[in-house]
Amino acid sequence: MSPLSFYKLLKAKFGIANGMSMLFKTESTDNLIHWHYTFRIRDCEIHVMGKSSGLEILIKITPDIKFEESDWKILIDNIKSKYSFYGKQMYFSPL
Repeated sequence: MSPLSFYKLLKAKFGIANGMSMLFKTESTDNLIHWHYTFRIRDCEIHVMGKSSGLEILIKITPDIKFEESDWKILIDNIKSKYSFYGKQMYFSPL
């Protein structure tokens, strides 16, 4: 899963990036973080960032929720399953 294809999926599904880092982004390629999405569900947050060094996913969850190592594979598989559904929107819309 490349950062660009993941960005295109997120943009097709949710629109423009809404993360706090976007407030500091300039219109150049010199940004450390090129795009940043934040998702809030109750007291939890998921941050997805396209950085110069690659893709970063940060998950902030409450102590009562257990996120095991195997859950990463489930998360990635679920994300990849959305590519076929949003394919047209991903590849026929501007960046």
